[in-house]
Amino acid sequence: MPSYYTEQILKLKQPRLKAPLTELEINVIVTAFKHLVCKVKKDSIVIKHHKFGYEIFRSKADDKYWSYAVTFTEPLSPLKPIYKHHWIGNAFIGYGYDTLEATIDQTFKMMKQGPTAQTNFRDYLASWDEKKERIFLTWEEKEWPFEKYQKFQRWYEKNKVKIMAKQVGVKDTEDYNKEASNKTGLAVLLGKMQDPPKRPRAMAVVMRETMKTKQKWDDPKTKKYLVGFMYVN
Repeated sequence: MPSYYTEQILKLKQPRLKAPLTELEINVIVTAFKHLVCKVKKDSIVIKHHKFGYEIFRSKADDKYWSYAVTFTEPLSPLKPIYKHHWIGNAFIGYGYDTLEATIDQTFKMMKQGPTAQTNFRDYLASWDEKKERIFLTWEEKEWPFEKYQKFQRWYEKNKVKIMAKQVGVKDTEDYNKEASNKTGLAVLLGKMQDPPKRPRAMAVVMRETMKTKQKWDDPKTKKYLVGFMYVN
């Protein structure tokens, strides 16, 4: 049976809670999750699956292997991912087992069921305009190579307060107001009837594998990135 702990019992924030992982343990975890691995540390492995991720480590407190859910600062910083423990009420979502195999199996289960299960996206990043501070969304998936994704991520983090989202192929109030040649009564009426650009929310970045990824699963430069939105309002 899994073990459940509050922060006070397990003391997640204490600096020496995690035991160093052996090279074999690291290889087992990385091999199991492959391109989902986004951080390899001496005492834990961090993976990301759609909206949620998981940190896997061995606790000095009870000598069990733990996997607990984490939420990332989005859009994901590929070189230095920022994340925090995922909490519901006064308890975090996590499981501790005596064996690493059981812990890995439970992590895959958490990806498929429960509060950290698979995320369904409605929109995807299609492009962006830095001058107009707009991102453009589409219903079709679009993967971005590391260099282009990193450019987007840095721009978004710097300007996220100003950035608004627009749907590709759908005119909104802003589009009608900018079409000077269509200042007819009908165009003005249509402009008032449309929704304005919306603020992007509920963003999550998904990492995709490439042939190069297989040389080193935790190398962010070898992966492709998909930026998805659960909803925009």
